[in-house]
Amino acid sequence: MKKIFTLIFTFLASISLISAQCDHIFRMNDSFGDGWNGASVDIVVGTTTVVTGATITAGATGDQLFSASTGDAISLANWVSGSWNSEITWEVLDGTGAVVASGAYGDLTVGSGACPPSPVCDHIFRMNDSFGDGWNGASVDIVVGTTTVVTGATITAGATGDQLFSASTGDAISLANWVSGSWNSEITWELLDGGGTVIATGAYGDVTGGTGNCPSCSQPSGLTASNVTSSDATLNWTAGGSETQWNIEYGAAGYTQGTGTAVNAVTTNPYTLSGLSAGVSYDIYVQADCGTATSTWVGPVSITTIGDCSSAGSYTYADNESSANATGFIANNPGDYITIDFSAGSTEAGWDYWFINDAADGSGNTIATGDGDIIGTYESTTGEISFYVDSDGSFSPGGNGLAGSVFDYTISCSSP
Repeated sequence: MKKIFTLIFTFLASISLISAQCDHIFRMNDSFGDGWNGASVDIVVGTTTVVTGATITAGATGDQLFSASTGDAISLANWVSGSWNSEITWEVLDGTGAVVASGAYGDLTVGSGACPPSPVCDHIFRMNDSFGDGWNGASVDIVVGTTTVVTGATITAGATGDQLFSASTGDAISLANWVSGSWNSEITWELLDGGGTVIATGAYGDVTGGTGNCPSCSQPSGLTASNVTSSDATLNWTAGGSETQWNIEYGAAGYTQGTGTAVNAVTTNPYTLSGLSAGVSYDIYVQADCGTATSTWVGPVSITTIGDCSSAGSYTYADNESSANATGFIANNPGDYITIDFSAGSTEAGWDYWFINDAADGSGNTIATGDGDIIGTYESTTGEISFYVDSDGSFSPGGNGLAGSVFDYTISCSSP
């Protein structure tokens, strides 16, 4: 049954591509400028008359729109004579605006229709692993139409990973050539179209995908945050198309979209998001604004602003973290010492190592390091302090939760 469904799906997708239509123009001209004086003509696409009695009743020119697909034979038929046929000329413009034929009264031959190629946009093959240690050698190819666009898509570590590939609206997307790994039962996947909508899901061995779709307003991609301070962060993204305006929404980590803080009509990229609170974790989304339409939201990108002397909180580390995931703090008064006190927390002994450094971004000198319990008090004389975990690909509290525990901390400052 699956094979029959796949054949039917592929056939219907092919029909959709073949029959995609666009506007063509039959442009009617009169050299004297008083219309066609009773003359008219029919427009035929293939064997179907799509316009009967095209004419202009006054003026020097007029356009008649009609629909045709790429490759359709277009012709004229059934000319009706008017008072001044010698004044009549015409042109046919295809969907790209190119003149495909021109003539005078009585001419019948036109040419073939042509539509602009379907826009191409990024689609996502999202790979998931229930144990959180990658696909353990398994992989699969991604096929668009009959072309393999990605060979050996896989994730080598972690619980999830995205593979970008390009497809057009109407393209048939499928999977092929599954390669077995050590734990195939842990594998699931999703296909997301250019608008971020899930168009197919499956598990190891499944090959049926979906149909590509590029919305009129494509979503941005590659949303990142950098230069995070106690009150702002620099956002950067790649435009989904030719749009020059975007909307941003942000809120405390885990918030429900629609309830956050909106920043609309942003016209700069990169953009500095300001007005944030110190020591707070945020989720941030961005959306393209194309004027007549908006894209789906992209994100979140998650950040934690640099804390200060009054900060306190909890931290759950995940698989494959490093100094890039450091949580940092800066004393409110330059020159003060800053102290972090951990009342709870541990890492997977022998595998995941915690570090406490004297710079807010995870760099600088290491004040203390270890594995297992992090409980204790650590002081920095630079006015900055940070902590992070160098973790492997499994067993973290933020992964499968089989080892390590949540860090609880408070920050204080003092004069030298």
